[in-house]
Amino acid sequence: MRAGVRGQARRVLRAGVQAPCRVLPEPLSVFQERGCPALAVMENPKSKIKNQKLFTPVSAQAAFTLVEILVAMALLGAALAITFSTFHGIAKAYQRGLSLVDSMNHGEYVMEQLSSSLRSAFYPPSQSNSSGSAQGISTNRSIASRTHPQVATPVNSATTNTSGNNYGLRLEDQGAGASARDKISWVKTGSLLLKYGDPLVKGVHRVQVTVEDDEDGIPGLAVRAWRPFVSLTAADPSSLPAHVVAPKVVGLDCRVAYEKDGDAWDWQDAVDDEATNSLPMAVEISLYFAPLEKGEEPIEIKRMVEIPVAPFSWKGKK
Repeated sequence: MRAGVRGQARRVLRAGVQAPCRVLPEPLSVFQERGCPALAVMENPKSKIKNQKLFTPVSAQAAFTLVEILVAMALLGAALAITFSTFHGIAKAYQRGLSLVDSMNHGEYVMEQLSSSLRSAFYPPSQSNSSGSAQGISTNRSIASRTHPQVATPVNSATTNTSGNNYGLRLEDQGAGASARDKISWVKTGSLLLKYGDPLVKGVHRVQVTVEDDEDGIPGLAVRAWRPFVSLTAADPSSLPAHVVAPKVVGLDCRVAYEKDGDAWDWQDAVDDEATNSLPMAVEISLYFAPLEKGEEPIEIKRMVEIPVAPFSWKGKK
């Protein structure tokens, strides 16, 4: 019987079947029920065994080689790396833009505070200097003694302003560019640059603006305020408590102009001695904010402000 089966297999091979064949021990219907699509089943019409079938497996399909898979993985990794780097660059640029916009908005707010404070500079009329000063001393001395005891010195000719000469703008030049930390002070009205609830808001007061480091060594724009009837030569403003109105300000560079040279202002880095009791016609302020990343240049915001009451401070002096 085995010899007959082998003979049938040989005849099938001679008939054109290219794959090795094997006699199926089970009927064809059993393989169909099991779902064997990978089998090419052929009936054996000359088989002496009932329902005996012959089949040959379908030839194997072509597959990727290991080299092709490695090349594909390398290309996929390169594509993912390019995509990730592009996305990271876009996200970083977006965050940098947000930080820059936030810094610019904060800088513009601080610059607007300084500009408005300079525009609200106060200078008493010449005919009322003495009376106005005396009235200011009587009404504000008690407030000054409670809020700023450091400058609440006894009222005498050496410490008080009885001639109206302490209402000018003062400017101390301390460097240039982003490393500058100039000190600028002037007499003003209103609540700008003052802390919330500061009693100095009721009346005129002098403010001093500069850049100082806090306890942690972080620079910021610091403001001190006191009543103008105290002479600057008799009191040290640095002994007064300061409050930071703008953090991360690394530089303050100011210039003043008292007259124009043609169509342009004649800028000066400091105030002349003869002009310390007067107001300049214009002030140029440059604020430098900390850069977004280390190694970059500070962010500069510059503005020129004209002082409306400046001409009144020069009456009878030119």
